Amino acid sequence: SASRGRVYVVWAIAALIAAGGYWYFIDNALDVRAAVAGTPGTSEVQATDNGIAWERFSTTSLEDHLRAGHPVFLDFTAEWCLTCKVNERTVLHDAAVIERFRSTGIVAMKADWTNRNPAITKLLSRFGRSGVPLYVVFRAGDPITPLVLPEVITTGIVLDALTEAVASRPAG
Repeated sequence: SASRGRVYVVWAIAALIAAGGYWYFIDNALDVRAAVAGTPGTSEVQATDNGIAWERFSTTSLEDHLRAGHPVFLDFTAEWCLTCKVNERTVLHDAAVIERFRSTGIVAMKADWTNRNPAITKLLSRFGRSGVPLYVVFRAGDPITPLVLPEVITTGIVLDALTEAVASRPAG
């Protein structure tokens, strides 16, 4: 029953709200331009603003840590993954989670799948996944039966997994 002009105005306002919402909420959070440009860092350890020293994923490094009996928290993520970014900002930036990483010495490893790294793709498929996010916790001294966390994590889920990861750590 509305006039054609009024319908066009409503559609134009809706389009502006959608574009503004994307720009304000999603574009900055995902940093899409950097992901598309493919500007990976070069160091093995990348300190992030949340206080956890993340080690870059490599098959060799993961195997070395597991062979040495270290507990490992493996975060499969990508710059374009909205769920990954929400988990990161709400859970992995939580003060209790950061303190648990620091106090337990768990190796935090980030497998960045932004550019579809074949080694990461292969490991994802071993866990029955075709995409990110995926969080895997290897217990100290047990590289065979890791804990696979859900795609949407909570602080409690991560704290419980980190506690379990070090519970079987050999003394010394």
